[in-house]
Amino acid sequence: MNLLKRIITYVPTLQIYLKGTLHFNNKDFESASNKFKKCLDHKNFQNELVYSYYGQSLLAMNKLEESYPFLVQAYDIYENQGWKIKNDVSKEVAFRTISALIHIKEGA
Repeated sequence: MNLLKRIITYVPTLQIYLKGTLHFNNKDFESASNKFKKCLDHKNFQNELVYSYYGQSLLAMNKLEESYPFLVQAYDIYENQGWKIKNDVSKEVAFRTISALIHIKEGA
């Protein structure tokens, strides 16, 4: 039953995540951030991609202080995984995470 419950809650969250990435890619950062924030409520979606996308969405809306902890969390996960990047999309998100943190540091 526990597995079934996880699947039932995972699929809608996956759909929300995918919609968030579509909003992000279309530069609708407010909608994207709302979607990614919902993903963070699901413990299986608290990963480097969601943290990074959420942080980058907040940063794009000039919410520097709000974005920073999420970008750092994404960076820390990448660091703990030894920067083992799974695919080209993950690689791009990792690079954007670093770029966003540099932007915040230079802007501070």
